[in-house]
Amino acid sequence: MTQPTLNHLVELYEYKVMDVLSKREPRGGKTSVRELREVLTNSSLNGSLLRRFREADRSLREQTVVQSGNMHVIEEKGLEINIGLPGSGSMAATANTPEVIPATPEVDFTAPIDEEGGVLRDLGLIAWETDFADELREQGRKFKSEPQRPTLRLIYALMHNLDQYAESANFATDVNLSKFKVISAVPAANDSLVSFPIRM
Repeated sequence: MTQPTLNHLVELYEYKVMDVLSKREPRGGKTSVRELREVLTNSSLNGSLLRRFREADRSLREQTVVQSGNMHVIEEKGLEINIGLPGSGSMAATANTPEVIPATPEVDFTAPIDEEGGVLRDLGLIAWETDFADELREQGRKFKSEPQRPTLRLIYALMHNLDQYAESANFATDVNLSKFKVISAVPAANDSLVSFPIRM
């Protein structure tokens, strides 16, 4: 998401929190507050936006959450959650609440992927590869349209030099390319031996 969009989302979250704190029903209900919080938690907020989000979130939690032993009671919502500390039972919620979304969901990356999940993952990968190939083609067209093609000539020289360095004995151990030396210069604009085909 772009920074202005994140700014608007943080501002919207602050307004929704103010509604909840002043005991007004936020637009979209309390579910919208929870969903917006989840979106912002998973977004990469920068300094001031992160500070504003944390302040609003903290004031919401301070107002609505009372801690008693290992039982958290959210007063405004009529929700009781047993957080599952040692010696306690499993997670429980009263009947008048729709669902509980954990702040940090736990994901088991070793669990086998079901067939539908595998297909969705493959479709996502295909979509990403297609978008990436389209972006490369578009960049290639831009580079090809430059007068005298300086970007393509520089990329060509860099790749040619890296290919030559890859054949040397130092390449396998030189992870930061500190021993890399430029052997071939950037080709001239009218060099007939250099071609820049845009393939894919």
